[in-house]
Amino acid sequence: MPRVYLIDEAQPNAFATGRNPEHAAVAATRGIVELLNARELRGVLAHELSHVRNRDMLTSTITASHAGALSALAHFGLFFGPRAASGPNPRRARRVQVADRIQADHALRAQAAVE
Repeated sequence: MPRVYLIDEAQPNAFATGRNPEHAAVAATRGIVELLNARELRGVLAHELSHVRNRDMLTSTITASHAGALSALAHFGLFFGPRAASGPNPRRARRVQVADRIQADHALRAQAAVE
């Protein structure tokens, strides 16, 4: 049987955690206990216990771990990806050239308008 905890928090919430039914815990916040009547609260806790029984927590933990690892790899790639080794971005260099031409053109037009 999983351990049951009451969390002193006003936000209504309930969740199950643990790697298997022997090491599981079900928690409910003070907010949900105050918000729901006894029958509704039994339903919420039964739902959380079903996660324990079906080992959904393990699946969620593995999924979250994989998502975190992929996110870390993506952030790592931003700093040490192929562009970092290949020098400046050619698209950015082209945009700078176009912006410089436009600025020079505006300067010439302004000078011609003054004369």
